[in-house]
Amino acid sequence: MCQKDKKLNKLLALLFSFSFLFAKGTIELHALADKVPAEVEIVLSKGWNLVSIPSFGSILTSELSSFKEIKNIYGYENSNWVLLRTDVANGTALTKMESTKGYWLNANDSFSLKIIYDKYNGKNLKFAPVSIDSIKDITPLGNLNPPFHTFPTTHTYIHLKESVDTQNVILAGDASIRKIKQFTEEDGRLEYGIDFYINDKVYGYYIHMSDLNSTLKDELKGLENCVGASYCEKDVRISMSGGTTVGYVGEKGFSRTLDFGLRDLSKVAYEFISAERFISSDILHTQCPYSYYFNDVSDALIAKLDREAEPKCGQINYDKLATAQGIWYAKNRALEGEEHHLALVPSNFNPVTQVFSVGNYDVGIGSYYYNPLESGTKNRAFIDIKSDGNIYCFDRLRNREIEFHAQSYSGSMILQMIDEVTLKLERVENFECNETRKFTGKAQTFVR
Repeated sequence: MCQKDKKLNKLLALLFSFSFLFAKGTIELHALADKVPAEVEIVLSKGWNLVSIPSFGSILTSELSSFKEIKNIYGYENSNWVLLRTDVANGTALTKMESTKGYWLNANDSFSLKIIYDKYNGKNLKFAPVSIDSIKDITPLGNLNPPFHTFPTTHTYIHLKESVDTQNVILAGDASIRKIKQFTEEDGRLEYGIDFYINDKVYGYYIHMSDLNSTLKDELKGLENCVGASYCEKDVRISMSGGTTVGYVGEKGFSRTLDFGLRDLSKVAYEFISAERFISSDILHTQCPYSYYFNDVSDALIAKLDREAEPKCGQINYDKLATAQGIWYAKNRALEGEEHHLALVPSNFNPVTQVFSVGNYDVGIGSYYYNPLESGTKNRAFIDIKSDGNIYCFDRLRNREIEFHAQSYSGSMILQMIDEVTLKLERVENFECNETRKFTGKAQTFVR
C-alpha cells in the first residue's frame, strides 16, 4: 500500500473514531488510559455510514453475513475502493474489516455491531491439532454422510496421510477441558472426544481419538454409565496449556480422521428458515476453527482444506426461502436426529455441484450428486426450483462429487414444491426424465 493510501485510511479511521467517541459520550480514550473495554457497540444508521473498527478488533466479512441490514461495504485497498461482499454466492473481495482502516457501509436499516475484545484479537488458538506434515487434507464444513449427517456437518475432518503412524492430538490453545466423551463402536473398539473451552464463549472439540492421555483417561475410571454403553460422557474442569498432548489418532485398526469443530456462543453465524428446531443446539454458533488462530498455523491448515471456492472453510446453512434449497424435515416426524430428513444443498467440495442428502429410508438413504442445468425442469439447481406447479426431474445421479471416481445410481428423482414450505420427493427406478412425470403412493412429503 502506498503512503497516500495509508494516510487516507488513518484519516478515515481517526475521523470516525473521534466522532464515535464524542457521539456516544461514554467511552474513554482507552489507548491513552491503557485500558480496553470488554466490548464496544457501534450503532449504525440507515444509509451510508463511515465506520472504523477499534484498535483491538477486526470483523471477518463471513461474520457479517448474518446481518440482513447490510447492503454493501467499501474499503480502500491498493489505491482502489474495493467492495466487501458478505454473501458467499458472489464471493468476497476483501476478507475482513480491519482496525485503523475506514470503511463505507450502506445499511438497509439501523442496527448495531458489537466488537468483543480479547488479547489475540479474536484468534485464540496456536497449535495444529496434529502435525501439519502428517495431514493429507481437511474436509471443510458442510460434509454430507446420511443418515446421521444428513444435514451439512458442523465440523471439519482432518485426514492423516496413509504413510504416517499414530499421531499425538495436540490441544490447540490454552483451555479448560469441560467434557470427556467415550464412544463404543459396533466392533467393541473405544474412541474418545473432548470439549475444550478457550473462554466462556468459545469452545472447540475433537472426536475420534483412539486413546486419551492418562489425566483424561483416569477421569473415566469407575464411571458407571460407561459400562456397556454405546456413548457416555463426563463433565470436568481441567486446565491445560496449549500444545499439550490430549490423545492419539491414527492407531492401526482405528479411525485415521480427527473431527475438529468450534463454536462461538457470542456469535449467531447462521440463520435457518426453521431456526426454532435448533433451539437446544449450538449449531447456530458454528465457526471455522482455523479462523481462530493468531499465528501462521492458520494459513498452513487452511491450505489443507479440500475446497477452492470461498468461503474456503465451507458453510453449513444454505436455506433459501421460497426455493427448494436447504434443509427439509419429514412431515410429522420430530427432529430427534437427522435420520428421516433431507438436505438439498451444494457440495461442500465444489458448490456448483448439487447434492440430494437423503436420510429418509422411504426415499433411499444416500448422497446423490448431479451437475445442474441452467434452464428447463431437468437437473436444475435447487435454488432455481420454486412452487411453480412443475415436477422437476433429476437423472445421471452419482454417489460422489468427482465423476471419475463415482458410481452411478439407477433411476431418477422427481420433486415438486407444493408451496413455499412443502415439497414432495420420490426416487423412481427404471425411469428417465424425458418420460411423463407422475408421483406414486411412495412419494414422501417434507416441510420447512
